[in-house]
Amino acid sequence: MSKPIIIILILITLLSCKTEKSTEIIVIGTLHKPEYNFNSEILFNILEDVQPDFILEELDSSFFTSNFRHKNVSNSNERMASEKYIEKYPTTKLRPYEFEGRNEYRINTGSRP
Repeated sequence: MSKPIIIILILITLLSCKTEKSTEIIVIGTLHKPEYNFNSEILFNILEDVQPDFILEELDSSFFTSNFRHKNVSNSNERMASEKYIEKYPTTKLRPYEFEGRNEYRINTGSRP
């Protein structure tokens, strides 16, 4: 009698387990400035194909407002494409991905004018 109960408990346990969707990280290399063969529209179309939940940009947090919007308008492919994508898909999160103070560090070490 205990064997059927154990089997039923095992089946209930196995059937109640949820399978989680795995996390996928996709890195898209870009050109910062538009060129004839790569521009913000092409990058936007790539984002449309990928459908990301998060977009990480190669910028430190000083370029973002407190609600993670760009502080300044830019003509870089990344900014124009991500702004357009966020506008169309507002639940997508936009976040900085860079070490803080990178530009100041480069200026202080003489590697950037």
